[in-house]
Amino acid sequence: MKKNALYAAIVMLLLSSGALAQSQGVAACYAALESGQAEDALSQADKALSAEANNREALLCKGRAHVELKQYGNGIAALQAADKLSAKPADHVIALLLIGNAQKGAGKSADAAASYNDALNTAKERNDKTLQRLALNVISESEVEAGKSQEALQHYLQAAQLAANDNERAESYGHIASTYSKLGNYDQAVEYQVKAALMQERAGEPDDYAHAGLELGRYYIAVKDYGRAEKSISKILKFAQDNGSAYWEARSNYYLGLSKAGQGDTAAARTLLLDAHRNARRIGATSLAGEIGEAMRKLPEQ
Repeated sequence: MKKNALYAAIVMLLLSSGALAQSQGVAACYAALESGQAEDALSQADKALSAEANNREALLCKGRAHVELKQYGNGIAALQAADKLSAKPADHVIALLLIGNAQKGAGKSADAAASYNDALNTAKERNDKTLQRLALNVISESEVEAGKSQEALQHYLQAAQLAANDNERAESYGHIASTYSKLGNYDQAVEYQVKAALMQERAGEPDDYAHAGLELGRYYIAVKDYGRAEKSISKILKFAQDNGSAYWEARSNYYLGLSKAGQGDTAAARTLLLDAHRNARRIGATSLAGEIGEAMRKLPEQ
């Protein structure tokens, strides 16, 4: 349910510069990427480039489309061509981060690390806290994927110090909590997720608020604080029901089922998980349905 922060930043920068409005081809390319149609995005980028060979935004979108299609060599080439057209430090930082992602996908971890660090150093040289935070978050995401959670935690903590508003603080606290969870330190995960949930309740979008509240419940389950877990999860369940969100209702019942299972109430757990599984399948949330199905298989036989 969460969008990639780097790609969201790219679209924001393009909107602020008017680049999407100026080029229908670029706008169509990004729209195709958003809907998961990488082949169509590549076609739209090529159309824009046939009209203007040095269209930086079209090259960025083309590079991203190639990466989505796992055509990493072509993706890196397009992104490097876009970087040569960077007119501002922000443009250069964004390009470097995208190049790093493409290099990571190609298995060139040393090259990716160099690109990420170049991006971070450029942001530091400009004393641009927004770009520093973005670079640190991208570096951290890469480290988490590589199983380097301790390194990721340090970078996420640095990024949190650069947050400029409640939305950014909520995002940072959520990242920190998630990383502590991966490290098995659930007490610290709870501490930071409480902060994230409060910030999301105050300033977040509905999906972000629901996600934060349920993650808090999940961490409470991990520390066996079932009372607080069910209080947090039930709050999101009511929010989902009041706002007609079948997805968050199903996930809430799933987590309530996990709480009951943790307390040894297998009958209640099974009822909640069956209901959650049925609703997840009904709305086509196949990944969630798979999670719930696995949880049901782990329940002891009655």
